[in-house]
Amino acid sequence: MLKAVHLYNISIVLSLVLTACQSVGTVASQKEREYTAFSNPERITIRGYSDHAMEPFISRDGRYLFFNNSNDPSVNTNLHYAERINDLTYEYKGEVGKNGPVIYRSTRKNVTQPFDPPERIAAIKGFVEAPTLSPDGRSLYYHRKDGERFVIYRVTRSPLPDRRQ
Repeated sequence: MLKAVHLYNISIVLSLVLTACQSVGTVASQKEREYTAFSNPERITIRGYSDHAMEPFISRDGRYLFFNNSNDPSVNTNLHYAERINDLTYEYKGEVGKNGPVIYRSTRKNVTQPFDPPERIAAIKGFVEAPTLSPDGRSLYYHRKDGERFVIYRVTRSPLPDRRQ
C-alpha cells in the first residue's frame, strides 16, 4: 500500500511539473522582441578579393574596411583591408601583417589628406589582434595569443606635442 501511495504522489508531482512547464513555455515558443530600425540587408562587394570575408571593422574615417579571411584555428587566418569606393563597394588593397597578425598605426594631417605609410607598433610582439584605443588615446588594448589562450594586453604612450597621435 505504501508503495502505491508513493507512486501516486510521484505521479501527481510529475503532472504538476509538466503542467507548469507547459504554461510557462520555452524561449522558442515565446514571442521574440525585434528591433526594426535596421532593414534592407545588402551584400558588400570587395573588388579583387574572392575568399571568405568576415568580422568586418570600418576605420573611424570610413575610408577602410578591415576583415578576416577565416575564424578557424586550423586555417591560417589573416587580416585584410580594402578601400571604400561607395557604401557597398570596396577595392581590395591587401593583407595586413603577412607573418601573422600585427598591429599598425598611421596618421594624416587632416581628413582630406591620405594617410602616411603605416608603422608597426614596435612594443607589440607575437600573434596579436583587435586593437582598441582608450578615449584619451594614450592606451591601446589588444589581445595576444599566449600558448593556447588569448589574453588582453595594454601598451601606453605619452601625449605627443604636435597632437599627431
